Amino acid sequence: MGADLYLMSLHEPTRKKWDPRFDAAIAERDRHAEGTRKRARAQKRVMECHGRMYGTGYLRDPYNNLDVLWKFGLSWWGDVIPLLDSGGHL
Repeated sequence: MGADLYLMSLHEPTRKKWDPRFDAAIAERDRHAEGTRKRARAQKRVMECHGRMYGTGYLRDPYNNLDVLWKFGLSWWGDVIPLLDSGGHL
């Protein structure tokens, strides 16, 4: 369990740039048979594109002791949710 957090002003331009590349990488990967070197190479490209798509403006809150909010004595429910608008945005 956890929350996916997006800083939309940073995330959206990056996602829009990499989304078509990610889709193309998936299509390329799926053209190759399971267990082949070509598929493994193509899968690396899929992972690279995915990492780039979510490398800017995206954070994962794991709701555990690795949670940054918890390190500061804060919580998602008690401190952040009350700040959200009706659309769920800060």
